[in-house]
Amino acid sequence: MKSSFKYIFENWKYSLNTSLFTIIFILSMVLAVYGGIQMGFKYDYITVFISVLNQNFYSVVLLLVVLLNTVNINNIFSKNEFYIIRCETKKKYLIDLIKNVLFGNFCLFVLNILLLMIVLNVTCAGGNVYIQVYKDIPNIVSLVFLIIKFLLLTEVISIFNVLLLKVVDNKIVIFLNILLIVSNLLIPISDSEITNVFQLPLFINSYYRIGGYSGLLFEILCFLLYLSLLLLFTYYLYKFVIRKMRKVIE
Repeated sequence: MKSSFKYIFENWKYSLNTSLFTIIFILSMVLAVYGGIQMGFKYDYITVFISVLNQNFYSVVLLLVVLLNTVNINNIFSKNEFYIIRCETKKKYLIDLIKNVLFGNFCLFVLNILLLMIVLNVTCAGGNVYIQVYKDIPNIVSLVFLIIKFLLLTEVISIFNVLLLKVVDNKIVIFLNILLIVSNLLIPISDSEITNVFQLPLFINSYYRIGGYSGLLFEILCFLLYLSLLLLFTYYLYKFVIRKMRKVIE
């Protein structure tokens, strides 16, 4: 277990020294600065934090940096022929790759949240305007749930992209992600309050935000339902990829 984590950690450290990660870091910095200044300086810290994460722009750029990081880690992993040869089965190879990507994107997500926090510590220092998301629910609770939603959705998309990278060309994966990103910008999100499961939105961009439900608990239950469906779909994609992979080293 320790040796496995050590290998994942070493791969992650190596990825930090690539030119692609430099681009990823610059995009993360731009995202944090833009998010921190877009609402001005009159709102309180938690209100702005929630508002930034609720913006389509933030989720779009986050999806972009996660995609780039996934491709970066996949390339590094796939070039390590010495390790790949040691993989006894396709299943072990694929699971190890997924672990590497999940860890790398978790670290990237934490980095983006920390960068945003640093910027907000400056821009919200004197803010005192407070906007409640859900009545009788502290905004800090809503913020924690929103961050968890972002992390879980990001990791599921990462797994999905890894699986696609093993059966189709990189360009196709990038094209599919661009479609997802563009649709995030173009497809409007309904302002109507969601009060039952039959009103649940199907498109993922509606879940990169908080609010719009009859209550926080109901939103949590709806998100868990949607996440379960995504995981189920990802699992079947994983089984399909295992069958389709003819050899470990592409």
